[in-house]
Amino acid sequence: MSKNKIRFIKSINHETPDRVPMDLGASTVSTIEIDLYNDLRKFLNLPKSEIKPYCPYFGLVEPEKDIAEYLDLDFKRIGPELFKVFKINNNKYIDELGIIWKKNGLNLEVADSPIKILNRKTISSMKLPRYNDWDRMADIKAEVNNDLKNDYVLVGDVWATCIVTLAIRLLGYA
Repeated sequence: MSKNKIRFIKSINHETPDRVPMDLGASTVSTIEIDLYNDLRKFLNLPKSEIKPYCPYFGLVEPEKDIAEYLDLDFKRIGPELFKVFKINNNKYIDELGIIWKKNGLNLEVADSPIKILNRKTISSMKLPRYNDWDRMADIKAEVNNDLKNDYVLVGDVWATCIVTLAIRLLGYA
């Protein structure tokens, strides 16, 4: 068993590991924004990266292999694709739920909501993505099989939002 997995198992069993398990990017709450990531690469004297955010809403990136090895990270995110986002122009995007987002620095913020009037007709006419659609998860099995050969502790991360936040984004803030 890998040192990363032993370290993790000791930690959750309240035993003393050789060091505290390290995480950067194994879940949406432990990740890093692209500008900070690029600053970290520069600080560590690693070559410039052309990495693109996996989360266009918040400019979040998953650490690349060289950073993971340099920092000796123990965890790796495994999860399905995010909501699909399509560019309207340089500052506006629309996601598959119909929410329109505008660029604000590194992040996107809600500019317009698809549901203006909440009633049965508007709800039933919406085309919501199916999250049990296996096509969304096609690459996960191969990724898991590949990563199981590595040392990482895999963290299943379904990029989601709480139901209240999603409802506000769909209905608007007014």
